[in-house]
Amino acid sequence: MQLVAVYVVCAVLSVVSSFLAIKLIKCKRSRQREQADRKDEESRQRLALQSSQMALDREFTTRGLLQAMFNAVPEGQLVFSADESFTPQAFTHSNAAIGQLLDYAPADLLKLTPMDLELVREPDVQRTQTDVDLMRLDNTEQLPRNSVMALRSMQRNIRNAVADGVLTYESSLVARRHHRIPVEVSLTALAKTAPFRLLYSVRRIEERQRLMTSLNEAERRFKDFFNTTLVGAALYDAEQRLIAVNPACLRIFGCPHKDDFAKLDFFSCGFISNDVHQQVAKGESTNGESVFDLDAMISSMGFVSNRRGKAVLDVFFQNLGYDSVRHPIGHLIQVQDLTDLRETESALQLREAQLRQSHKMQAIGTMTGGIAHDFNNILTPILGYAEIGLEVCDKNDRMYDFIKEIRSASLRAKELVHQILIFSRQSDNSTSPIHLGPIVKEVAKQQATACPANITVRYAIRTDRDLAQANPTQIHQILTNLVTNAIYAMAEKEGAVDIQLTCFSMGWRHRQEFPQLKKGTYLRLTVSDTGCGIPEDLRQQIFSPFFSTKPSGEGTGMGLAVTGNIVDSLGGAIALESKVGEGSTFHVALPLIDAEPDDTPEEWHPPLAKGQRVLFVDDDVSIAKMAEPMLASLGYTPVVCTSGSIAIDRFKGDPASFALLITDLVMPGMTGADLASAIREIRPELPVILCSGFSEQLSEEATRQVGFSAFLQKPVTRHHLSETIAGVLGT
Repeated sequence: MQLVAVYVVCAVLSVVSSFLAIKLIKCKRSRQREQADRKDEESRQRLALQSSQMALDREFTTRGLLQAMFNAVPEGQLVFSADESFTPQAFTHSNAAIGQLLDYAPADLLKLTPMDLELVREPDVQRTQTDVDLMRLDNTEQLPRNSVMALRSMQRNIRNAVADGVLTYESSLVARRHHRIPVEVSLTALAKTAPFRLLYSVRRIEERQRLMTSLNEAERRFKDFFNTTLVGAALYDAEQRLIAVNPACLRIFGCPHKDDFAKLDFFSCGFISNDVHQQVAKGESTNGESVFDLDAMISSMGFVSNRRGKAVLDVFFQNLGYDSVRHPIGHLIQVQDLTDLRETESALQLREAQLRQSHKMQAIGTMTGGIAHDFNNILTPILGYAEIGLEVCDKNDRMYDFIKEIRSASLRAKELVHQILIFSRQSDNSTSPIHLGPIVKEVAKQQATACPANITVRYAIRTDRDLAQANPTQIHQILTNLVTNAIYAMAEKEGAVDIQLTCFSMGWRHRQEFPQLKKGTYLRLTVSDTGCGIPEDLRQQIFSPFFSTKPSGEGTGMGLAVTGNIVDSLGGAIALESKVGEGSTFHVALPLIDAEPDDTPEEWHPPLAKGQRVLFVDDDVSIAKMAEPMLASLGYTPVVCTSGSIAIDRFKGDPASFALLITDLVMPGMTGADLASAIREIRPELPVILCSGFSEQLSEEATRQVGFSAFLQKPVTRHHLSETIAGVLGT
């Protein structure tokens, strides 16, 4: 029993010990598991802590980098927030650049809002853009902290920045010392939901504003110069399209508007030389003088202009630069009107030619005076002996007719010399009775020699009365101008120029032709051609100075103007008949004057003198020899000498016996004026007659100097000599 009990106890103890052992094992295992879990948790926590520390380290590193980058940006930058109403709050971040720009410490900037820094211009305030760095707030608008308008403007800017992501505008910031700083503001939205975060970036723009101001000033000056300069200017783009044209250019071409001017294409204009076009095509700047036919432009281009005729223009093409492929980016074309200058130059050239002609005529006059003197000295004995021969020869003798022809030829030679002397006078204003027939013949021969072979110059004199009060030079110039124009009008085609001299009496048939002329008898000079004719609209202009239908360089426009003035000065008139394509006819009417009566009638018998003693002095021996029988035939007692010194000696021998002194003007050793002075020192009352072959102007001058009693023009006729001596002696 006991053993069983022992066995039972042992068994129970064994079970209990086994249970306890098992329980102990479980507890040990549980403790081991807990330790392992704790170690795992500690490991996880340690790993999590390490990870957190690494993330924190990374975050600190990134923040430092971002802050460094934020401060390194050269532009001033600030960060601020805005509430749901887009009202700006205080700045939360600032970089170093904004602090330096505004002279604020970072902590002081973080107390401000954009409303404390930015000036918002009132609508009625005009803020200048020049010298902005010198402006201060004491003479400009104040900071708009409390301005409702400024707040609304800032809210609008923030709203637009949030909507668009970024907003850029120009404004002004106020530094700590109240300096105004022009800036460009960029608002960048960092958050699209409220509260909105925005990056406020500013960039100084003083230099840009100065450049813009300078650019605006330069543009203004260019526009002022472009619009006010007297030089025509037209601006073209790279495609040679007209951009702008100034008023001067419109005036030069007579265009009322830019659109009308645009029809003129300078780059292909046929009035500009090919050399200029080629240089422009190469991209060069060049110029050239051109003649623009405005009438042709109006008819062919539809060009609108109030100018007519031709204009001489200097056109300058200025290349404005090149693009990347060396193509011109545009051209500035400058135009100068040289029409008046060229007309003035032509007029000056004409005046110079007239001055040279005047000098030439002066030289010819001097030379002709000497030639005429010698020629008259030759004619004087011929005419004198012829008249003596007629006096002593029987009229029924054949010799009488021969001598009569000699006298007639001598008188014609005398008239010829007289015409030469008049033609060579220095003054074109002096007129005298002249025959137009010889001048017509002379001009016709000269022009026939000079004109082309396809043109014939003919003349016809259909009147016996051709005496007019004029100057040979003037008549010569009238005919030359008209014939020259007639030849030019026929150009290269065959034709004829006809010159006619006729005579007419002013009546009702001629009143329409020459309405300005009075009643009377006139000579008509007619020059007609078979040329191109003159259009109706040009007939009122052809006598205007400088008007010419000829190309530049071929005419001055003064020929017909000078012709008209000469005809007017002579008391005449010009009439024109013309038909386009058939030719023109100019009629010049000049007053006819009566012919001078012949002062040597064949039946003239001189009154015989009473033997008065006449001292005759001439260095030409043939004249001296002729004077002795001529004076003797008139009843005088001649004392003939061939030098002044001999005459004085003869006079001193018996001064009271002489009744008259007749002396030549030009003599070697002693002139006629000197001789007269010396004689009058002996007998002051002695009358003196000057006999010379020079012109009347020279004789009048000598008469004033010495006080001659009369003047005899060589060659002297017997009739004229007798009348002059009788007039001086009062017999």
